[in-house]
Amino acid sequence: MLLFVSKTIEHVDEHHIVMTEFKRILKPQGVILMSTPEKANYSIASNHVNPFHKKELTFVEYNDLLSKYFKFNQFQFQFPVVGTFIVNPEMPEFKYYTGTYSKIDLDVPPFNQFIISISSDIMFQMPESSVFYERDVKNFFN
Repeated sequence: MLLFVSKTIEHVDEHHIVMTEFKRILKPQGVILMSTPEKANYSIASNHVNPFHKKELTFVEYNDLLSKYFKFNQFQFQFPVVGTFIVNPEMPEFKYYTGTYSKIDLDVPPFNQFIISISSDIMFQMPESSVFYERDVKNFFN
């Protein structure tokens, strides 16, 4: 069983009540995939306040929360671009470039705005970092 929870937990104050319910409905061999804003980068560094968010978590707080409910937790980070990248922080061979068509520079990725977690009580293999690029942009917006 896969339980997918996207950008939800930050909308409630009582994270432990929500996690207890997620754990209750997840089968023993199940996997939960969740995403949430990373507070230090999404709100604090950008000075952004989302009025609908009740309680955002930093990466450390999120990791601590999940560790109370699942034996295995792995993380990836997501940051917005003119598309979206999902990056595995344990795969340093990922390279990020910025610039224009006339000058391209190796750069550091922008801050990790969102955390994606994969959690379970069973061992699982972490997916690799990936990016999707729409080659036919003119048809993408039609």
